[in-house]
Amino acid sequence: MRLAILDDDINSIKAARGAILRYPQVEFLDYFTKPEDLFENLYKYDGIFLDIELGQDNGFEIAQKIIDTDSQMQLVFLTGHASYAIDGYDFNPVNFLTKPINEKKLKRTIEQLEEKIDDIEEDAQIMFRMKKGYEIINVKDIDYIERRNRKNYLMYKGKEERISNYSMKELLDMLEKYGFFMCHQSFIVSLKKIENIIDEGNQRYILKLEDCKELIPVSRNKKDELEKKLEKMYRNKI
Repeated sequence: MRLAILDDDINSIKAARGAILRYPQVEFLDYFTKPEDLFENLYKYDGIFLDIELGQDNGFEIAQKIIDTDSQMQLVFLTGHASYAIDGYDFNPVNFLTKPINEKKLKRTIEQLEEKIDDIEEDAQIMFRMKKGYEIINVKDIDYIERRNRKNYLMYKGKEERISNYSMKELLDMLEKYGFFMCHQSFIVSLKKIENIIDEGNQRYILKLEDCKELIPVSRNKKDELEKKLEKMYRNKI
Protein backbone atom coordinates (compact mmCIF):
# COMPACT_ATOMS: atom_id res chain seq x y z
CA MET A 1 0.00 0.00 0.00
CA ARG A 2 1.13 3.51 -0.80
CA LEU A 3 0.14 5.83 2.03
CA ALA A 4 0.66 9.39 3.24
CA ILE A 5 0.15 11.35 6.46
CA LEU A 6 -1.13 14.93 6.59
CA ASP A 7 -0.51 16.51 10.00
CA ASP A 8 0.81 19.92 11.04
CA ASP A 9 2.62 18.49 14.11
CA ILE A 10 5.98 16.98 13.18
CA ASN A 11 6.18 15.04 16.47
CA SER A 12 2.82 13.42 15.75
CA ILE A 13 4.04 12.57 12.26
CA LYS A 14 7.17 10.89 13.64
CA ALA A 15 5.13 8.82 16.09
CA ALA A 16 2.60 7.78 13.43
CA ARG A 17 5.30 6.92 10.88
CA GLY A 18 7.16 4.80 13.39
CA ALA A 19 4.01 2.80 14.15
CA ILE A 20 2.69 2.45 10.57
CA LEU A 21 6.00 1.48 8.98
CA ARG A 22 6.19 -1.64 11.14
CA TYR A 23 3.67 -3.25 8.79
CA PRO A 24 5.12 -4.92 5.67
CA GLN A 25 1.92 -4.18 3.73
CA VAL A 26 3.03 -0.53 3.59
CA GLU A 27 5.15 -0.06 0.47
CA PHE A 28 5.97 3.51 1.39
CA LEU A 29 4.66 6.25 3.67
CA ASP A 30 5.13 9.92 2.80
CA TYR A 31 4.19 12.80 5.04
CA PHE A 32 3.07 16.40 4.59
CA THR A 33 2.43 19.33 6.89
CA LYS A 34 0.65 21.46 4.26
CA PRO A 35 -2.49 20.38 2.36
CA GLU A 36 -1.35 21.98 -0.90
CA ASP A 37 1.77 19.79 -0.94
CA LEU A 38 -0.36 16.68 -0.45
CA PHE A 39 -2.69 17.60 -3.31
CA GLU A 40 0.23 17.98 -5.70
CA ASN A 41 1.06 14.31 -5.04
CA LEU A 42 -2.35 12.83 -4.26
CA TYR A 43 -2.40 10.57 -7.32
CA LYS A 44 0.48 8.53 -5.85
CA TYR A 45 -1.44 7.20 -2.85
CA ASP A 46 -3.99 4.56 -1.94
CA GLY A 47 -4.83 6.02 1.46
CA ILE A 48 -4.29 9.09 3.66
CA PHE A 49 -3.89 9.34 7.43
CA LEU A 50 -5.45 12.76 7.98
CA ASP A 51 -5.26 14.87 11.13
CA ILE A 52 -8.58 16.55 11.86
CA GLU A 53 -6.97 19.56 13.57
CA LEU A 54 -4.66 21.19 11.02
CA GLY A 55 -4.00 24.61 12.50
CA GLN A 56 -5.84 27.10 10.29
CA ASP A 57 -7.11 24.31 8.02
CA ASN A 58 -10.12 22.16 8.83
CA GLY A 59 -9.40 18.46 8.43
CA PHE A 60 -12.97 17.69 7.38
CA GLU A 61 -12.83 20.33 4.64
CA ILE A 62 -9.56 18.81 3.43
CA ALA A 63 -11.20 15.36 3.51
CA GLN A 64 -14.01 16.65 1.27
CA LYS A 65 -11.49 18.05 -1.21
CA ILE A 66 -9.63 14.72 -1.24
CA ILE A 67 -12.83 12.81 -1.96
CA ASP A 68 -13.84 15.32 -4.64
CA THR A 69 -10.44 14.77 -6.29
CA ASP A 70 -10.33 10.98 -5.88
CA SER A 71 -13.55 9.33 -4.77
CA GLN A 72 -11.77 6.03 -4.09
CA MET A 73 -9.12 7.44 -1.77
CA GLN A 74 -9.20 5.70 1.61
CA LEU A 75 -9.13 7.97 4.66
CA VAL A 76 -8.06 7.33 8.24
CA PHE A 77 -8.69 10.23 10.60
CA LEU A 78 -6.18 11.09 13.32
CA THR A 79 -7.32 13.15 16.28
CA GLY A 80 -6.44 14.03 19.83
CA HIS A 81 -10.14 14.21 20.74
CA ALA A 82 -12.46 11.24 20.26
CA SER A 83 -15.48 13.59 20.21
CA TYR A 84 -14.53 14.72 16.68
CA ALA A 85 -15.30 11.25 15.34
CA ILE A 86 -19.05 11.90 15.20
CA ASP A 87 -18.60 14.65 12.60
CA GLY A 88 -16.38 12.51 10.40
CA TYR A 89 -18.63 9.56 9.61
CA ASP A 90 -20.10 11.34 6.59
CA PHE A 91 -16.75 10.75 4.85
CA ASN A 92 -16.95 6.97 5.35
CA PRO A 93 -13.41 6.69 6.74
CA VAL A 94 -11.70 3.36 7.25
CA ASN A 95 -11.24 4.26 10.92
CA PHE A 96 -10.62 6.97 13.52
CA LEU A 97 -7.39 6.75 15.49
CA THR A 98 -6.88 8.83 18.60
CA LYS A 99 -3.42 10.08 19.53
CA PRO A 100 -1.31 8.46 20.81
CA ILE A 101 -2.16 5.65 18.39
CA ASN A 102 -3.31 2.39 19.95
CA GLU A 103 -1.36 -0.53 18.45
CA LYS A 104 -4.31 -2.95 18.31
CA LYS A 105 -6.53 -0.38 16.58
CA LEU A 106 -3.76 0.45 14.13
CA LYS A 107 -3.28 -3.23 13.29
CA ARG A 108 -6.97 -3.59 12.49
CA THR A 109 -6.92 -0.34 10.51
CA ILE A 110 -4.02 -1.55 8.34
CA GLU A 111 -5.89 -4.82 7.70
CA GLN A 112 -9.05 -2.91 6.74
CA LEU A 113 -7.08 -0.60 4.46
CA GLU A 114 -5.51 -3.56 2.69
CA GLU A 115 -8.90 -5.22 2.16
CA LYS A 116 -10.49 -2.06 0.76
CA ILE A 117 -7.54 -1.21 -1.49
CA ASP A 118 -7.41 -4.78 -2.85
CA ASP A 119 -11.12 -4.54 -3.72
CA ILE A 120 -10.59 -1.20 -5.48
CA GLU A 121 -7.63 -2.50 -7.48
CA GLU A 122 -9.62 -5.54 -8.58
CA ASP A 123 -12.23 -3.29 -10.22
CA ALA A 124 -9.98 -0.38 -11.24
CA GLN A 125 -10.26 1.04 -14.74
CA ILE A 126 -8.22 3.62 -16.65
CA MET A 127 -9.21 5.54 -19.76
CA PHE A 128 -6.47 5.70 -22.41
CA ARG A 129 -6.27 7.77 -25.57
CA MET A 130 -6.00 5.28 -28.40
CA LYS A 131 -5.35 5.84 -32.09
CA LYS A 132 -9.09 5.85 -32.85
CA GLY A 133 -10.34 7.55 -29.69
CA TYR A 134 -10.66 6.82 -25.99
CA GLU A 135 -11.04 3.37 -24.47
CA ILE A 136 -11.62 2.28 -20.87
CA ILE A 137 -9.39 -0.64 -19.86
CA ASN A 138 -9.60 -2.86 -16.79
CA VAL A 139 -6.27 -2.45 -14.99
CA LYS A 140 -6.14 -6.15 -14.08
CA ASP A 141 -6.13 -7.00 -17.82
CA ILE A 142 -2.97 -4.99 -18.56
CA ASP A 143 0.19 -7.06 -18.98
CA TYR A 144 2.71 -4.39 -19.88
CA ILE A 145 3.40 -1.22 -21.83
CA GLU A 146 6.20 -1.02 -24.36
CA ARG A 147 7.78 2.05 -25.94
CA ARG A 148 8.90 1.18 -29.45
CA ASN A 149 10.00 3.51 -32.26
CA ARG A 150 8.90 6.55 -30.22
CA LYS A 151 5.40 5.14 -29.82
CA ASN A 152 3.75 3.49 -26.80
CA TYR A 153 1.88 0.19 -27.03
CA LEU A 154 -0.48 -1.30 -24.48
CA MET A 155 -0.51 -5.10 -24.20
CA TYR A 156 -3.66 -6.55 -22.67
CA LYS A 157 -5.86 -9.62 -23.08
CA GLY A 158 -3.58 -10.98 -25.78
CA LYS A 159 -3.73 -7.93 -28.02
CA GLU A 160 -1.72 -4.80 -28.72
CA GLU A 161 -3.06 -1.25 -28.97
CA ARG A 162 -1.14 1.93 -29.64
CA ILE A 163 -1.80 4.59 -27.01
CA SER A 164 -1.31 8.25 -27.89
CA ASN A 165 0.23 11.37 -26.39
CA TYR A 166 1.71 9.92 -23.18
CA SER A 167 5.27 9.86 -21.94
CA MET A 168 6.44 6.73 -20.13
CA LYS A 169 6.63 8.77 -16.92
CA GLU A 170 2.98 9.80 -17.30
CA LEU A 171 1.98 6.19 -17.86
CA LEU A 172 3.95 5.06 -14.82
CA ASP A 173 2.29 7.76 -12.71
CA MET A 174 -1.10 6.40 -13.81
CA LEU A 175 -0.29 2.75 -13.13
CA GLU A 176 2.29 2.58 -10.34
CA LYS A 177 -0.26 2.62 -7.53
CA TYR A 178 -1.84 -0.51 -9.08
CA GLY A 179 1.37 -2.53 -8.85
CA PHE A 180 3.19 -1.64 -12.07
CA PHE A 181 6.94 -1.19 -12.32
CA MET A 182 9.26 0.31 -14.93
CA CYS A 183 11.79 -2.50 -15.28
CA HIS A 184 13.45 -0.93 -18.32
CA GLN A 185 13.30 2.48 -19.99
CA SER A 186 11.04 0.93 -22.65
CA PHE A 187 8.85 -1.33 -20.49
CA ILE A 188 6.32 -0.94 -17.67
CA VAL A 189 5.10 -4.31 -16.37
CA SER A 190 2.42 -5.57 -14.01
CA LEU A 191 4.20 -7.09 -11.01
CA LYS A 192 1.24 -9.41 -10.50
CA LYS A 193 1.74 -10.94 -13.96
CA ILE A 194 5.42 -11.88 -13.46
CA GLU A 195 5.95 -15.64 -13.43
CA ASN A 196 9.74 -15.78 -13.46
CA ILE A 197 12.92 -13.69 -13.50
CA ILE A 198 15.35 -15.45 -15.82
CA ASP A 199 19.10 -14.95 -15.33
CA GLU A 200 20.80 -15.07 -18.73
CA GLY A 201 24.26 -14.40 -17.32
CA ASN A 202 26.49 -11.33 -17.55
CA GLN A 203 23.97 -9.48 -15.34
CA ARG A 204 21.26 -9.80 -18.00
CA TYR A 205 17.76 -10.60 -16.78
CA ILE A 206 14.44 -11.08 -18.53
CA LEU A 207 10.87 -11.50 -17.28
CA LYS A 208 8.36 -14.18 -18.20
CA LEU A 209 4.79 -12.90 -17.78
CA GLU A 210 1.60 -14.91 -17.53
CA ASP A 211 0.10 -15.73 -20.94
CA CYS A 212 2.70 -13.59 -22.76
CA LYS A 213 5.06 -14.93 -25.41
CA GLU A 214 7.36 -11.93 -25.40
CA LEU A 215 10.13 -11.86 -22.79
CA ILE A 216 10.67 -8.49 -21.10
CA PRO A 217 14.19 -7.15 -20.44
CA VAL A 218 15.20 -5.84 -17.02
CA SER A 219 17.77 -3.05 -16.78
CA ARG A 220 20.76 -3.92 -14.61
CA ASN A 221 20.09 -0.99 -12.31
CA LYS A 222 16.44 -2.08 -11.85
CA LYS A 223 16.98 -5.74 -10.95
CA ASP A 224 17.52 -5.30 -7.20
CA GLU A 225 14.59 -2.91 -6.86
CA LEU A 226 12.36 -5.33 -8.76
CA GLU A 227 13.33 -8.24 -6.51
CA LYS A 228 12.62 -6.18 -3.38
CA LYS A 229 9.18 -5.19 -4.65
CA LEU A 230 8.29 -8.79 -5.49
CA GLU A 231 9.59 -10.10 -2.16
CA LYS A 232 7.57 -7.51 -0.27
CA MET A 233 4.44 -8.08 -2.33
CA TYR A 234 4.41 -11.85 -1.86
CA ARG A 235 5.57 -11.76 1.76
CA ASN A 236 2.43 -9.77 2.53
CA LYS A 237 0.27 -12.56 1.06
CA ILE A 238 1.71 -15.36 3.21
